[in-house]
Amino acid sequence: MHVKIRADLKKNPFVSVIIPAINVDNWENVIQNLQSKKIKIEIIFLGPFKPKFKLPNNCKHILTFVKPPQCLEIGYRLSKGNFIMQFADDCKLSTKDGIYKIHKLWKKRGCSIYKLVSCKYKTPGHKTLKADYRFMPWDKTSPILPITPLVPKILLKKYGSYDKRFEAVLADLDLYMRLIRAGCNFSFANIFYLENKNINKGNILLGDFWMKDKIFLDKLWIDDVSKPLTKRKFAKKRNLIFNRFSSKNLLKKTQKPHGKWKYSGTLYNTIMHNPVFYFFKNLYNYKSFIPYLSSLLKEYNIVIILNNFLKKSNLR
Repeated sequence: MHVKIRADLKKNPFVSVIIPAINVDNWENVIQNLQSKKIKIEIIFLGPFKPKFKLPNNCKHILTFVKPPQCLEIGYRLSKGNFIMQFADDCKLSTKDGIYKIHKLWKKRGCSIYKLVSCKYKTPGHKTLKADYRFMPWDKTSPILPITPLVPKILLKKYGSYDKRFEAVLADLDLYMRLIRAGCNFSFANIFYLENKNINKGNILLGDFWMKDKIFLDKLWIDDVSKPLTKRKFAKKRNLIFNRFSSKNLLKKTQKPHGKWKYSGTLYNTIMHNPVFYFFKNLYNYKSFIPYLSSLLKEYNIVIILNNFLKKSNLR
């Protein structure tokens, strides 16, 4: 595919990092991790809680109570950059100046808007294998999906951004598969997207919404969902037409399907994201309660050990 190179993407890159965000206490760490003196960056936090400190000039917070895919859409529409990078406020890049290094690798690939660069994914105790990146590991015709790639904004304008029918998660994977179907391919930099599960401990957003959004994603991209799992194939084209967000009340009201974001307001969100609420929600969803309780006990034991050590050392 012959693509005319846009000079601004090569010579004057400007990356808009879009973050649906609730972990306010970690924002300073996120900002420090992503800042660069070599490439222009803006960081856009979107969510129900205001920052507890003055944001740097290249960062802003958009107060909104809508669902995460809608936050991504708002961030994309209000972004000023010519590149988009989706991020999370419980994650970081494994290397200093990671965004600049990803852009540098993109230039080495020839600066084509169809040859993009992705991070790799890592969590403590889990080594991600190549098959883990594939949409359907058993079907080698299904795409290998990127992790927080650097995407020229022009591609979202041309092929669409986020489908409004996702409630919470996986809207980005649908976007990446549409880009792959349009001729994009992704290579992986040796830069890791590191998730710290302790930051968002107890929040079972993925558990609550994964199944419903995964069923919808499969409906879009699997040839026949009535087949046994390992007999399914990646669809030759997307099964449903892209459904974009409406501009009407985009910042103020969650568009259907609402999920838990039908109601808004600071009080509602404070309750929904309180550790006590997480505790009883995990207790109700007993399958996720055992690992959640285990993590709490491990943390408590560390506190006890540290306290005993301080006593013995006469430091308290």
